[in-house]
Amino acid sequence: MLSSGSLNKDLDDEIYKLVQDLAIKPNSCSKRDHVIQKINLMLSKIGEYTNLTVAVFGSTVNGLATEDSDMDLCITSPDMKDLSAYTRSTLEEHQKSIFNMQFLAQKLRDIGMVDVVPIKRARVPICTFRDPEYGVRCDINVNNLLGLENTSLIVQYTNLDSRVRPFLFALKTFVKAKEISDCRKGLIGTYAYTMIGLHYLMFVQDPPVIPCLQHLLDAICNSPKCRFKTSRYIMGCDVRYHDCVFIENTRGDTFVSGLPARNSDSTIWRSRNEKEVGQLVTEIFEWLSFTQNILRPMSITTNGHIIREMNWRKHDAIFPDPFSSATNIVGTCTAVGSKVISQQFGRAYVKLKNGVSFANMLNTKDLVPRPLDTKSMEYRFGHRN
Repeated sequence: MLSSGSLNKDLDDEIYKLVQDLAIKPNSCSKRDHVIQKINLMLSKIGEYTNLTVAVFGSTVNGLATEDSDMDLCITSPDMKDLSAYTRSTLEEHQKSIFNMQFLAQKLRDIGMVDVVPIKRARVPICTFRDPEYGVRCDINVNNLLGLENTSLIVQYTNLDSRVRPFLFALKTFVKAKEISDCRKGLIGTYAYTMIGLHYLMFVQDPPVIPCLQHLLDAICNSPKCRFKTSRYIMGCDVRYHDCVFIENTRGDTFVSGLPARNSDSTIWRSRNEKEVGQLVTEIFEWLSFTQNILRPMSITTNGHIIREMNWRKHDAIFPDPFSSATNIVGTCTAVGSKVISQQFGRAYVKLKNGVSFANMLNTKDLVPRPLDTKSMEYRFGHRN
């Protein structure tokens, strides 16, 4: 039998290759750029707001997209920046407003988009569609500026340490392959898994791999240009975080290769975590194999007490959004769903410890049986057409 060191080295190599093989390629990026051009041309002909444009966010931007990932789009305009919730809700009902998903859906159909589905009742209303020319599937919303900020925050974390991106990429690839990322089935969405991965690297690993950028400890920020020092509120939420941090690891430059370089204004945060990415992936799989860890309140802004909002009283799992603290990003996860998730991670952990390759583990059809879940949205509201 191979030693644990040899197994970890093989897993390290495999995870880095996984990113190289599955991550979005330049040709796909070019196709997505063409879709964006089409949407911007469409928006230029809508007179409701001046300077309407579309911004890309999510996995396409943060480095976690695969070739088949949907592209997340957000329609923005300087005129929309200070819209009140009341004004927005009024516009969502206006027949000829870009905020109305039915109106937006028709505009998308008019420029040749197909499979257009307006989803009005979501927390963030969206239209899903596909560009038939380039084959790119998209989700588009209007003025969800916090989504843009969340993406920037994730990018900031992936730029801290070269292990972060492949670690999160492996986690996301696994949950999609094992079909445990469908919120409607009482499970957890891929964005929330990304946040759970960051929480794990921050607050579960000992010593931690990365710091908390919103409440920086064990380092003093002296950077005059750090974005944390400028008051920034979007939709009533404080969106500040430190963008000046450079990690010095006890293994020298091992984990900063290819990342933004240290400069004279950098805030130095020292890390003693020397584990390779394969070991970190194996250990989070073990950690997530325990249901109580999924149901224990988590956050990437604090490792202390997390206040339960009144509207969370029926939620089984708690993870406040990093900026919109009143939003529970794992609110769809049920007790039944958490058991399915933990069992799926448990099976994978045993395989990894026994030397099964990550690729074989992904391709094995060993889905945990899904019992009837009466708390899931799928059961309560039925299948979405």
